[in-house]
Amino acid sequence: MAKKRAPPRKTAPIVSQQLRALIFDLYAAYSKGQFDVVLKSFDDKAKLISYAPTDVFPYLGSKQGKAAIAKTMKTVHAEFEFLTYHPIFMVVEMGDAAAIVMARVRQRSTDRIIHFLVAHFMARLSAVFPLLVLEG
Repeated sequence: MAKKRAPPRKTAPIVSQQLRALIFDLYAAYSKGQFDVVLKSFDDKAKLISYAPTDVFPYLGSKQGKAAIAKTMKTVHAEFEFLTYHPIFMVVEMGDAAAIVMARVRQRSTDRIIHFLVAHFMARLSAVFPLLVLEG
């Protein structure tokens, strides 16, 4: 007896492609410090959750709302100059996305160059793409 195949998933490739393009643009704007451009895509109730150690990065952690996220972005940019900050891997499906971002920053106070990878998980993205970002 032949095995039944699961029905194909309903996907929205055009929406996924548009979302992917938007996310690339948001990373580019963020690396340039264009917070107004980035924050236009955030819902007023957006959440940012970072699992970075808060004893090292006290301005990270859990943030609720666009204003708190904006303050965090500005604080990060005050401490670091972003030399490279772009996704090297991205998965976008319907209203969810995940990205691995390659970052190269210069700490302004020490002039030290830091290279790292960060994973971002974006959920509950609607047609207007309000963001919930989890950083791990």
